[in-house]
Amino acid sequence: MTLKIGGEQLRRMLNGMLPQALLRVVRSDYRSLVDGLPDDILMEMISGGISRARGFGLARPEDIAGFVLVMFEVGPEFYRHPAIRSVLEDVRIPPERRWDEVFARTSQKVWDEVAGSLHRQTWFPELQPPD
Repeated sequence: MTLKIGGEQLRRMLNGMLPQALLRVVRSDYRSLVDGLPDDILMEMISGGISRARGFGLARPEDIAGFVLVMFEVGPEFYRHPAIRSVLEDVRIPPERRWDEVFARTSQKVWDEVAGSLHRQTWFPELQPPD
């Protein structure tokens, strides 16, 4: 008997393993940034990023992983920049193309602006006091 796994089943399996896989990558590649953070807090950060990515229609595990890793690389609220957000929310772009389009349509100047606002970005915006 041969086990057959369909595309949707494979996607669900990959998505189910994604948080733990991202935890390992973040612990390895962003060691200085996350050193001292307990796994449960780090998993909340990763899970929040996965939810945000899915909220923009991203579904492929590699796109979701990329989104989360950019949160660690550039800033946890990078997607709030109007130039980036406009691509992520553009319904004319098929969801499977949106993540690639973010990079194709975002200038270095925009990425520099996002990095320059890092001091105002937070992983847990719901915990910030109101302005």
